[in-house]
Amino acid sequence: MVTGDVHAWANVGDVRRRPTIVEACRGAHIASLAGGYGHTAVVPADGAEPFSTTMPAVRALAGAGALRELAFGKEHVLALTAEGEVLTFGKGGWGQLGHASMSDAPEPRLVRKLADRRVARVAAGALHSLALAESGDVYSWGRGFEGQLGHGDGLDEAVLSPRCIAGLRAAGRVVAISAGSMHSAALGADGRVWAWGDGTSGQLGVGKLLTKAPRPLLVPNLPPCTALSCGYMHTAVAAGVDGAWCWGLGTHGQLGREAAEPNRRFALSPSRVGGALADAHVVAIECAGGSTTALDADGRVHVWGDGDAAPSQIAALAGAGRFGAIASSGKGTLGLVQTSLSHTAPTCAPLAGGSKIRVFGWGFYDRRAPDGVSSIVVRFARAAQTGGAGVDGAGAGGSGGDDGGGGGPTLCSDVPGWIEAPRPNATAADGVSSEQRNALRCVEAIVPALGALEGVVDVSVSFDGGDSFTPAPLALHAVAQPHLVAVDPPLVPVGGGSGGGALLLADAPIFNAAEVVARLTPHAAPRDDAPDGAPGDAADARSRGSANALELLNPADDALSTRAQPRWRRTGDMLLRATYDEPSGGFFIDLSEVPAPLVGSISLALDGVTFTDSSCELTVYAPPVVTRLAPASGPLSGGTVMSVFVETYVRTTTAAVRLSTLVGAREGGAAVNGAPPPPGTTGGAPAAAAEAAAARAPPLAAPAVESAPAGADAGVDDAQLEAGAEPLALTLAARMGEDGERPGGGVLTFTVPPNALGETPAVFAIAVSLNGVDFTPVAPGAARFFAHGELAVSALQPSFGPPTGGTTVRVSGGPFFETSEARAKVHAGASMRVVPAVYERASRALEFVTPPWDAAEHGGVSDPIVEVSLNGADWTIWCTHFTFVQWELLALEPPNALPGAALKLRGANFAAAAGAPAEVRVRFQVTLADGEQIVEKIVGGTYDSADGADGAVLVEAPLFDGLPGAVARVTLALNGVDYAPGARDFKFDEPKGSKKK
Repeated sequence: MVTGDVHAWANVGDVRRRPTIVEACRGAHIASLAGGYGHTAVVPADGAEPFSTTMPAVRALAGAGALRELAFGKEHVLALTAEGEVLTFGKGGWGQLGHASMSDAPEPRLVRKLADRRVARVAAGALHSLALAESGDVYSWGRGFEGQLGHGDGLDEAVLSPRCIAGLRAAGRVVAISAGSMHSAALGADGRVWAWGDGTSGQLGVGKLLTKAPRPLLVPNLPPCTALSCGYMHTAVAAGVDGAWCWGLGTHGQLGREAAEPNRRFALSPSRVGGALADAHVVAIECAGGSTTALDADGRVHVWGDGDAAPSQIAALAGAGRFGAIASSGKGTLGLVQTSLSHTAPTCAPLAGGSKIRVFGWGFYDRRAPDGVSSIVVRFARAAQTGGAGVDGAGAGGSGGDDGGGGGPTLCSDVPGWIEAPRPNATAADGVSSEQRNALRCVEAIVPALGALEGVVDVSVSFDGGDSFTPAPLALHAVAQPHLVAVDPPLVPVGGGSGGGALLLADAPIFNAAEVVARLTPHAAPRDDAPDGAPGDAADARSRGSANALELLNPADDALSTRAQPRWRRTGDMLLRATYDEPSGGFFIDLSEVPAPLVGSISLALDGVTFTDSSCELTVYAPPVVTRLAPASGPLSGGTVMSVFVETYVRTTTAAVRLSTLVGAREGGAAVNGAPPPPGTTGGAPAAAAEAAAARAPPLAAPAVESAPAGADAGVDDAQLEAGAEPLALTLAARMGEDGERPGGGVLTFTVPPNALGETPAVFAIAVSLNGVDFTPVAPGAARFFAHGELAVSALQPSFGPPTGGTTVRVSGGPFFETSEARAKVHAGASMRVVPAVYERASRALEFVTPPWDAAEHGGVSDPIVEVSLNGADWTIWCTHFTFVQWELLALEPPNALPGAALKLRGANFAAAAGAPAEVRVRFQVTLADGEQIVEKIVGGTYDSADGADGAVLVEAPLFDGLPGAVARVTLALNGVDYAPGARDFKFDEPKGSKKK
């Protein structure tokens, strides 16, 4: 007596691919299934009426007590009771009812001839009947013209009462019988098969056609068999590991092969069924009129015939469970899946209990009491444990136990359960496939406390209030909740980064649970003050594949900045996929579908429901976009403190910067960073190949910088880059801070280590990472840094000037190049002035304008040191002095003279020109008669240090054509650039002999 799911399907055409569950039999105590001559029935074991949609007359057996079997003839029925009695009813014109007459019996009647013999099996042919006694004797009655009764004495035309087949006693003990239309067969305990009756289609399997075989004949050439069945005009047996064998009529493919005997419609001898059944272990077999159905040891159903000779499985039964019995007729087949368990979801539960478990299986039912109380009980039990080993070696167990050591269960808790139908959207997390949803049922229960030790708990279910439980329990892992300690990396870019996610780690290895899920809970508080029409106001940032999500109202904003708080609308936590990582003993959390930046806490539920009390903070950030680099150059020797500015500030301690060498100064003939190439130069080799080689880490899918960042405009001469520079990729830790000039922006600061950039000037691409793992791509347009050789100042021209400042000074030395970051520093100890410097392309020198310099404010120093820098941070090692001095023209000798005369200029502080390479300049300015126009001539002078204490400047009076007798205003630029205050008049004498008109 069993319970279970009864599946029904038709044998003909495509309909057989759409089986259905007979809901009317759910929860019924089933003794067996019956089929034959177009009829099928479910035989109850508890005295209830049999269920049949094709023969309502079987309901008449409801008062016959508990039944064991039914057998259908063409127009009569045999019923075998649990006490071994045989009842028959229906047509009796050939004596097939066994009532010693040919009368019909509309109501079931006892076959009295068998009343004193306990019957084990019954079978029905078209017009004859068989019974197998527990003693092993076989009885037959009804029509016998074709020899189907097996008595062999010429009295087989019609036998009205059961008669023992004496010819079978030589076969030994018979264990199974079957009846075809006009033939019969029996299976001996030794596995041999005997057949008799009509053999006109080879259905007796003796190698020849027989019109009639009135006595049982041994079927040769068969392996030991375990089951047999007779169809209309064919026979089949199950031979265990030797598969299935068929013989007889094969016109419909019911023999499992394309053709029977050559040029015939039938097979005279048994042959093994091949195809998909060739290697199957067959345990049961059923013949119908033109089809055959077999059951293998794994509970799978195989069918062939009715036009298709190739054995195949019914796809729709793939998830229906393990079949234990089948019964077939000419029109349809029944299959029984015994009440059994499939799996639990989840497969683990916390030791503390309180979580919900779902137990899946087949044949579930609920016999509710009149008061509505469910009959379902779920039992949790496990044997004694003496150690503290974790589940499957994962996780540390607790100490102590429920009982201690000895036999008997340390846990046996029964809790009420209830049935839940499978959800239409059942997922793999439930372990439910699409094929199983129609058949699989679910019992839910609340897990009790499971003791102190991790281990395996057996779960079984009772559907009768606890009187009996399912025989094969399921394993449930009782686990302690892990204590989470870290997520690695703690920052991950949107999209999951190069690894697609992060590792979640505990203080001990975590149990590898199949249903584990991670939960990401944002820290951002909801805000509803987003202005209407703000960028991204209605953006849908829900995570795909999760019923729980977050919606970011302003994804364009910096979701992590302390200045620009994100606007989140909470719609629930985000559930994420988790995969066990054996090397670390943790779980890899898939972050590829987190849609927008956020800061939150991540926790874990091993059972998919009960989340850990502990959690770890995780930041999901937008891939950084570099906006500018300062400085854009620095010495190869290192020491440069660099700042990389990015669009978004993220709080992190794992930021890093990678410098990758670009071999060649130019890309496509244009200077790196967008500066035009110097005159007379040509572009170097393209750097694309070097860029690719330098990109050691997988890039993020971040938008590329479309133009060179501000400040990164070093125009590097080809001559400053040597061919064959070795590729280099240098990764450095960086400190993340907020950009004080751009709200929401960030800046990564790091120092170039000493002597780490090689020995050859080179251009480096800058990539940044906020988690030390995922770097921005090295792509055209990315930030560039030029590492140059050591700078030196060899000379200043001029080397002195007035303290009022404004002197344009050219700095010789270098090597210099064009950059907007160049600076000059004029300093005396800690007192200094820094001014911009400009690269002069023609001379490849730097120029700067001196600042005002009051020596009293600078410690009395009037000749401060001058240093230059190409990045405003790293200054030249070799330097020189610039002297601030104010000279003044006091006298001009003579005050008048002819053009070309030698003049001597005297004044104060002329000694500053001593030894200076600058050329002295003297300016003569003549104002014309209209008082507005000025004619000017500048001539070079020579400083004579031997003439007086301050020396003198010697100059030759210029010639002003057409202006004889003119008076010129004379000023002096002692350094050749700055004309000092103070001037003297000089009158040009008229040559002798000239006359005024």
